[in-house]
Amino acid sequence: MLEPKNCKNIEEIRQEIDQIAEEIIAFLKPIVELQHNLSQTVHLLEKLLTDISKPYIEFTNKFINTITPALIKLSKDMDSLDMDSLLEKTKKAVLTLGEKGWFLDIEMPLTYLQKFHNEIKNGNIEQAENALIIYFEERLDAIEKSLIEKFPNRKSIFLATFKAHKNKDYVLSIPILLAQSDGICYEKINQHFFLD
Repeated sequence: MLEPKNCKNIEEIRQEIDQIAEEIIAFLKPIVELQHNLSQTVHLLEKLLTDISKPYIEFTNKFINTITPALIKLSKDMDSLDMDSLLEKTKKAVLTLGEKGWFLDIEMPLTYLQKFHNEIKNGNIEQAENALIIYFEERLDAIEKSLIEKFPNRKSIFLATFKAHKNKDYVLSIPILLAQSDGICYEKINQHFFLD
């Protein structure tokens, strides 16, 4: 058989193909190694994230399992709540505290308000007043901060008055706080709280 002039023989072609294949393998080898290393890194990261997140997932599950029954109970309580009755009880409790010279803290939980009311109505006035003293002592800083935020034009008065109150200078602090209450009431609803 005659070979065309410029044709290579099969052996030369095979050698060229082998050389190209080696070059391709040499080119792909770092990519394959990188992919393998990346795969191992991703696997390690998955394990690490699983190990790290496991306690948080367990805590979240415990929290959800603990809080869910309370939320269900609260939801049922809210469904069965008689708002008119609640408002009437709250009004009575506020009036009872007012009769004894106590003001309502707007952030006081209704359960506390009702508890203080019941104590007073049951004749445990000293016990109720001691509990109120503790409640307001614990809330004093928060009340001061809230008043200053809501009435910044009265800030210097509140700072001085609360300082006097914390120093147990009640003769000074109480009349000023009562005057501020009356002034704020007039400022907000154009009515005095104490004056006719």
